[in-house]
Amino acid sequence: MTTFAFDADRWGLDPQKVHPLLSMPGSSIASMAALRAHWEQLSPKAVIGSHQDGEESEWGTAQETTPILKITGDARIFSGFHERLFAAGLYRVWVSGDLYLQEPIQWPYSLNTFYVEGNIFSQTLALSSDRDHVTVQGHIHATQLATYYASDDGDTRQPQGHHLRTPLLFLWFVDFAPPLILSPETVVFAVGDFEELTQQSLETDQPMLIWHECAYALRDELYEQIEEPWYNNILWKTEEMGQLLSDGESIWREGFTPEAIQPWRAGQRHLQGRQTKEALQQFNLALQLAPGFAPAAQG
Repeated sequence: MTTFAFDADRWGLDPQKVHPLLSMPGSSIASMAALRAHWEQLSPKAVIGSHQDGEESEWGTAQETTPILKITGDARIFSGFHERLFAAGLYRVWVSGDLYLQEPIQWPYSLNTFYVEGNIFSQTLALSSDRDHVTVQGHIHATQLATYYASDDGDTRQPQGHHLRTPLLFLWFVDFAPPLILSPETVVFAVGDFEELTQQSLETDQPMLIWHECAYALRDELYEQIEEPWYNNILWKTEEMGQLLSDGESIWREGFTPEAIQPWRAGQRHLQGRQTKEALQQFNLALQLAPGFAPAAQG
């Protein structure tokens, strides 16, 4: 049986719980101080784990001597890793290459924090504006969807400066504007300050559906029942969407395609400028692309 040498007394860790993690290629125990020094060399201007309203960040509250799991090179995280990391009391992972997540990070393992020098690849990824459990130097690639939620509906939070590549992004009281950088084709669903989102949806080049507009696009079983106009809870059933996408099925309702969003928004802008003819042209274009897209038919 292979053994892995590390100073259990120094780190205050249980060897029996840590050894399975150290069996991964390139794995070792490092300190938060080492990560901090290295990260500042990579990106001197980076503010790791910053928050609004003067809240302390994950980076700021970690002690210099806090042990972390370091993986040199690329890391492929399979089923059971998050549980083992949590049980070992490490909670933080430093990856010097790319991180490949083979399964979603679900509560309570979303308390684990990943610092990634390369890129992150995953089918789905849940981000939080209130706890920086993903800090990455490269890009985030979520091939199915990503969520970015605040902890409450008090104020719209500012996101971290992620470069996010995903076809679907769901924002709940998180601003989609810079420093969050999206790929042009990302369809954004957002609930937050209604007036701000209404204006943003008209001004952005990003295809965007706000508040209850998801009901015009998603299959009925993929969003919560909307009982009141002011209903601002998280509407989207992203786990069910992920399953459908994994099965090769569509999440869109019959007669809808996201390519219709931009001409529909263009029509709305023309209406604001009292350009009725131009507005009708854009609404007709949206209907040609998506005959079942009700708002385009209504103008």
